[in-house]
Parts: sequence; C-alpha cells; structure tokens
Amino acid sequence: MLSPIYEATKLIGDTYAVQMQKYSNVNECKEYFIHKLKHTFGVESVILDIMIREKTIKPYLTKEIKELIELSAILHDLGRFYQFDDEGKFIPYPIFRHGQKAVDLLKDNSRFNNPMLLFAIQTHDLIGIDYSSPLYINMTEEEKKIADIMAKLLRDADKFENMRNFVVNGYPMFRAVKKEPLSEKVKEFIKNKTLVDRKFLKTSADVVADFILWLNDINFDTTRDFIKDINYFELAIQEFVKYGASEDDVRLVREMVKL
Repeated sequence: MLSPIYEATKLIGDTYAVQMQKYSNVNECKEYFIHKLKHTFGVESVILDIMIREKTIKPYLTKEIKELIELSAILHDLGRFYQFDDEGKFIPYPIFRHGQKAVDLLKDNSRFNNPMLLFAIQTHDLIGIDYSSPLYINMTEEEKKIADIMAKLLRDADKFENMRNFVVNGYPMFRAVKKEPLSEKVKEFIKNKTLVDRKFLKTSADVVADFILWLNDINFDTTRDFIKDINYFELAIQEFVKYGASEDDVRLVREMVKL
C-alpha cells in the first residue's frame, strides 16, 4: 500500500494538472496554481522544521502525529485549486473558504478523514482557530490537545511561507489598490491591539497592515525565531512603506507586533 504522504502529494499534483488544463487559456489562473503548488511544498518544509525544533510539543509527537502534521501541510490548500468560477474569475473570501473546501473534498477519503487532520485544514484560513467546529467538539480531550497543536503548527508554517513570498515577490493584488495611508477605522483596530475586520479595508496601507498583522499572529517561539533570524518583519515593514504607510502607520504596526 502506498504511504499517505505519497497519496497526498499525488492528489495535489493530479489536482494541479487537471485545473491547469481546465483553465489553460487563463494566465491568471495558471500563475496562481503555480504559486500555490510552490507554496504547498514550502509550507511542508517549514512545518517540519518547526515541528523538529519546537520543544514544547515533543512529548506529543508520535510517528502517527508527525505524519498527520506533514499531511496537513501538503493538503491545506487543496481548496485553492477550486477558487475560480467557470470563466476563470477568482472567488474571494468569505464567499469561498478554501479551508472548508479542502475538508469537503477530503472527508470521504479514508486515507485523509482523520478529524484532527481535517480540523487543522478547516481552520487554517480563519482569523482565529474555530474551536466551535463540530470536528473539534466531537473529539476526545487527548485528541483536542493534538488537534490544537496541529492547527497552530499549520497556521505558523502557512504564515511564515506567506511572509517569505511577500517580502521576496510582493503581492500583485496589493498593487491594484490605490496607495494611501491607513484609514482611521483600521487605525482603531490596531490601537486596540486587535486584528483588523477585513470588511473595513479601504486603502493599500490597510490591506498590507492587515496582512502583516495576520502573519505575525503566531503561536510558537520557534516560528518567531525563524522570522527574527531572516529579518522578515523588517522586510515586510519596508513593503508596507512602499504601499503608502506613513511614519505614524509604521509606529502603530510596530507597537502591535510581538517580535
């Protein structure tokens, strides 16, 4: 029998190939799918590094749990390959939730229907972990401990890889927004030390600030050390300025980030 890791990798590869063919005439789709394929295996690499180095979780890392953690990284963005309508137009959040879409695709697959795995995938794209999910509520107390670790690991690895891509390549979606400083409403969220409600995003600085703050809402010291070692936060701040942030905007974001 083929290993679950092999099967998951094959599933992602096959999905990528099918969707590339389906949208073969839409360059935006093809570029997005290529990025997501690279991102998937970047997240897999990062989650393994965090898992190995984070001392607080070592007592929980059986062979089975390590495999589930790696599977969560490989499968977490499966739903992203379905985030376009028949005309190749991107379907935005919250109309489309790619974490939930992945769960819907995986829940009937006996190799990948472990509730801890599905919970980590389901909740990775939300502002916070959704402990009200039936997947989580119906677990045993021991399963909940593991599911919480898995969800936090996946969120950290996903955010780290997203930050890496942002500081290296920028994000085209940000370039389409008019370059203006933070709006007053978004400043209120930051002053209150809370993540931004995305329905209030108006300016380019709003969008980038929300992105930076979301990326830095992380769970493990190991992840923070990775970000510090590669100076990703400071590089992200440089991008923030490019997208219209004022000196006062930068100060507000620095005060909120715990790095």
